[in-house]
Amino acid sequence: MKTKTDLNALLGLELPEKETKDVLIPRLGLKLTLQEIGYDELMRCRRREDANMAYLLASVKAPDFRSEAFYRDKMGCATPADAVKKLFRGGEIEKICKAADVINGYAAGSVVTMDAPAADLESHAVADILEDAEKN
Repeated sequence: MKTKTDLNALLGLELPEKETKDVLIPRLGLKLTLQEIGYDELMRCRRREDANMAYLLASVKAPDFRSEAFYRDKMGCATPADAVKKLFRGGEIEKICKAADVINGYAAGSVVTMDAPAADLESHAVADILEDAEKN
């Protein structure tokens, strides 16, 4: 009976739209719109030599860094990755990737254990967030 209930929970799920998040690069006055990417695409990014750059390019929905008008004409670069490396500082690239992590489910509290009473689940999520903040 429990299995049927669990299956019904799965069958009743509505697939959400891909999550987006806007971030600002204050030094440039540039707003980026990040979009959640699928698991397969995330794994392809991780296998690349420059995984963070591949992840950034896959996650930024707008502006379009893959536009030849940007990377070739404006920045004078052969690839979008080269143009982005030229545009952003290393720390900015890292922070953009961390912001993308949040919408891709890597934020503290995105998965919590259920071995605690329901009233304690929120406090466990807060503890996870604090632990994650201390690491960074």
